[in-house]
Amino acid sequence: MAQSLRPQALQRQRLFRDMSVEQLAEAVGVTPRAVRHWEAGTRTVGDRAFGRLLEVLRCGAQDLTGREPGTESLADLRRDAGLSTEEAASALRRKRGAHGLHISAEKTAILSVADVCAAGCGDLRRPWGGWRT
Repeated sequence: MAQSLRPQALQRQRLFRDMSVEQLAEAVGVTPRAVRHWEAGTRTVGDRAFGRLLEVLRCGAQDLTGREPGTESLADLRRDAGLSTEEAASALRRKRGAHGLHISAEKTAILSVADVCAAGCGDLRRPWGGWRT
């Protein structure tokens, strides 16, 4: 699922970091054309690219989306971490006590649809970009 962001916010963060479109594209692993589309608002950012944008720009999802902290859904948090539903399910399966729960990407996606994280649930990413387990 693609992530919605405010195009002006992306451009502002890029310029604040003193990066060209080409530098940002290379750091995120996309083409400069993709970054130009995102900044123009003509295309949305994929989940993994969104997670890499947050790491490269060293900003929070709220800085790019305008989303209020504490209103994140499970899907928002997963995307912010740059994880696919399968990667999130895999991380959950590795948790102690998860044996026998039969966690799948499909179940993770279903849970993500309507679940809203309570205020103060925190960031799924560690400062170095890893998944908190």
